Amino acid sequence: MSDSSNQPPSNPNPPVTPASNQNLIVGLVMGAAILLLLFLVFDNHNGAIGGGNQEPSATELKEQITELRRSNDVLATQQNFGAGTSSYGVDPLKLAEEISVEANTLAGMIGNFAKSIQEKEALLQTARDREALLNSRVQDLQRKNLELNELAIEATTLRKELDSLKTLYDNAQRQIEELRKRPDQATVERLRKENEELRNRLLALSDLQEENAKLQEEVRRLRSLLDRSRLFVEDTGTLPAIAQRLFRELQRLEDKEASELAAEYARIERDLNAKPLRSINFATGSSQLTSEKIGIIQNDLRETHPGAFLLVVGYASTTGDQDANRKLSSDRATTVASQVNFDKKQTQDVRAVFLSETNRFSRDQAPLNQICEIWEIRP
Repeated sequence: MSDSSNQPPSNPNPPVTPASNQNLIVGLVMGAAILLLLFLVFDNHNGAIGGGNQEPSATELKEQITELRRSNDVLATQQNFGAGTSSYGVDPLKLAEEISVEANTLAGMIGNFAKSIQEKEALLQTARDREALLNSRVQDLQRKNLELNELAIEATTLRKELDSLKTLYDNAQRQIEELRKRPDQATVERLRKENEELRNRLLALSDLQEENAKLQEEVRRLRSLLDRSRLFVEDTGTLPAIAQRLFRELQRLEDKEASELAAEYARIERDLNAKPLRSINFATGSSQLTSEKIGIIQNDLRETHPGAFLLVVGYASTTGDQDANRKLSSDRATTVASQVNFDKKQTQDVRAVFLSETNRFSRDQAPLNQICEIWEIRP
């Protein structure tokens, strides 16, 4: 038998060696690592979109990749020792098949994650579009708010102008009403005639008032003459005792200065319960009372005591003839006493006396000494 007959037949399919299986496994592991890298990229991107939360399937994938790495380490050990079967009893072909299945599963999951990421990116883009739309609407609202503020200011200005116009309108209406109330020409003429008649009557009344004043003055003069014999006292000894004391006290004041009279009058009021109601001044040479002075006397008498004794004391200045001054001062005292007697209360009594020529009220102005004092002596 020839040598060729002793050779075994050639096998077209060479047997699979452990080295070739190990190379296949290493390639699968490298592929799985690449897929892992892609997964981590997608996973990080998904974490940025989803706020950093990982789904449970991602944790499972990481655990599977850890298992693949462990298997790769085992294969590397087998290759170093040249064994067809690992010392741990792991079949390389079976392990390669499992790695292939796991890699396919991992690839499917990565595809699902990629699809999920695309969907989330689409949602994110939609959110961004909505945000842009909302920002545009906010800008529109801010612009409209600014316009509304401007309109509010303009409305306030218009309201003020309206109020001003309303005030002008009201004033115009009042003026129109006043013009409507004004009389016509015939009424004006009638009123003018009536006014003229009234003016003529007033003039006539003025003349009558002057005549009436003259008549009243004459009545007072005649009344004073009639009252003189009863009211004017020539002899002060006929006066009531309290009036005599007052007369003597006033005589003692002849040498007093005008500045001292107030204190002396206060003493007399305290001692005799007598006080001066009023001092009536007369013009030089006159003994008549004016209407104003008569009104003053009437007002003073309203406050007197019902049982009071009223004493009118006449003074004359030291200028001129002594007898003439005495007569003029007596006439003045009688005129005042007559008016007091006319206006006094019925329960009161009044008398008039002449004291003397004096300058006690003023040393340098003689008219100031031409007076009559009205004294009230209370019971």
